[in-house]
Amino acid sequence: MKVRSNHPIICSKSTFAALLAVLCCIGLAILSQGCHAQAAPPFNRPYLTWQGDPCTTMTVTFQTAAVPKTVALRYDTASHAGKPDAYSGKVAGVSHQIEGLADKRSINSAELTGLKPGTRYYFAFQGENGEFSREYQFETIANDERMIRFVDGGDVGEFPSVPGLFKSAAAQNPAFVEIGGDIAYEGGNLDEYATVDAWLDLWTNAMTAPDGRLIPLVAVIGNHEVNHGSGTKEQRAPFYYGYYPQGGKSYFVRDFGPNLRFIALDSDHTVSHADQAGWLKEQLQAPAGKHRVASYHVPLFPSHREFSGGDSEAGRRLWMPLFDEFHVGLCLEHHDHTFKRSKAMRGGEPDPAGTVYLGDGCMGQDPREVDTSRFYIEKAAQLRNYWVVDVTPDKVSCRAIGEDGKVFDECSAN
Repeated sequence: MKVRSNHPIICSKSTFAALLAVLCCIGLAILSQGCHAQAAPPFNRPYLTWQGDPCTTMTVTFQTAAVPKTVALRYDTASHAGKPDAYSGKVAGVSHQIEGLADKRSINSAELTGLKPGTRYYFAFQGENGEFSREYQFETIANDERMIRFVDGGDVGEFPSVPGLFKSAAAQNPAFVEIGGDIAYEGGNLDEYATVDAWLDLWTNAMTAPDGRLIPLVAVIGNHEVNHGSGTKEQRAPFYYGYYPQGGKSYFVRDFGPNLRFIALDSDHTVSHADQAGWLKEQLQAPAGKHRVASYHVPLFPSHREFSGGDSEAGRRLWMPLFDEFHVGLCLEHHDHTFKRSKAMRGGEPDPAGTVYLGDGCMGQDPREVDTSRFYIEKAAQLRNYWVVDVTPDKVSCRAIGEDGKVFDECSAN
C-alpha cells in the first residue's frame, strides 16, 4: 500500500545548506568524470620529432589502440591526396609499447632519411586498421644561410591558457617549437596517461603552420617528466623517452643549417650536470653553427626560486664556464613559471659580451611572483609568454609574446 502525503518537506537553513553542498560536490565530480571521459586518446594523429639531421631526416610518430600489422609510411615531394600507390617513397616503421601502461597502446614511428634540405614533403601512414591516413605535410630545414625561426616555451600542461598560446605560436610560422621541460605534468606516472593524451590532443590540434605543414617538436626534459622511483631512465621518465623519439637521450644536439647549433641539456632529471659537461664541451668546440643556443629546464639565473638552489648552482658551476669560454650567446631557461630576461652575463657578472639567459617557462602554468631586484635581471614579470627566436648569419633576435598575441619585449644575443 502506498502512502501519499500532502505535507511539504521542511528543512532548516543549515540542513538545506549542507544538502546543497553535497549536491554541488556530486555535480562537480560527475562533471570532472565527464571531462576526462571526453579526452579521447589522440590515436592516428601524427606528430613530428627529429632523431637525426633536421636538414635530411624527419620522424613521424602516431599512436594506435593496438599494434598495427604493419607500420608503413608513403611520402613524396608532390601531393597525392593520400593515395598510397601514388607516392614515390616508402618506409617501414617500428612499434613499441611502454611496459606497465594500462591500455597497452602502440607507439608507432617511422624515420625518413636521405631527404632533400629545404623541401616540402607530403605523406600518409598506414593505421591500425590497415587503411592509410589522409595526407599531411612537413618541411626539412634548409642547409643554407636563410633565417631559422623557432619558438621556445616551457612548463605547459593542459591548462585553459594553452590552446590560445599554442595557436599563437603556430601562427608565427616557426621551423620548430621547443618545449623546455614540464611538458604535460604527468610526473612520469603511468597512471596519468590521460594527462599526456590531453596534452597531445592540444598539440596536434594546434601545431600546424599557416601554410599547412606540421610543426616539429623538440622536447627538453623537466622535473615533471620524471617519477621518484628507481630503475632505468626510461622507467623514470616513461612518456618522455617513450612518446617523443629523439635518439634515446635527454641531451642532444641539432644543427639547423649552418647558422644554428641547438643544444638540449638535462638539468639533473635523469642525467647529472657533471655527466654532460664533457659532451657539452665537445659540442661547443665543434665548428658547426655560427650561433649556439642551449636549452634546459632549471635556470642558472632564476627569477622566482632561490639563486642558491642546488640544480641552479650546479649549472653555474659546471656549464656556465663552458658557455663563457665558447661564447654561447643565448641560453633558454624554464621551471620558474615567469617571464625573464637577464642582462648579458659572463663569469657570473653583467658583461655586454656575455650570454643572455631567457625564460623562465610560463607557456601555460599559472605565473609566479618575480624578484626584479636581483643583480642579473634586466626585465621580469608575472605573466604567461613564449619566445620567438630568429637566427640569421649575423645575429639572434628574440621577441617575447604574451597571451594577447602581442610582442612585449625584444632583445638580441651576440
